[in-house]
Amino acid sequence: MKSLVFTFQAADRKTKTLRINAFAGSIDSDQALAFMQTITDNPIVVRNGVPQYVTIIGAKEVTTNETPLLNTKKA
Repeated sequence: MKSLVFTFQAADRKTKTLRINAFAGSIDSDQALAFMQTITDNPIVVRNGVPQYVTIIGAKEVTTNETPLLNTKKA
């Protein structure tokens, strides 16, 4: 399973992440930057008066592999 993790800095200088789980497509750095720029240009997430996604820090694609070790459930 693949997920995308976008990292931003909030207006109060705290690090914030936005995760998209179960991502099945593909994305390159230009597309990631364009997506993140859209988020920062439209500050729709505000918590306690503090905009949450203000400055772009980075993005990464995370791949998780699952390896079953044991299953005792009967079919």
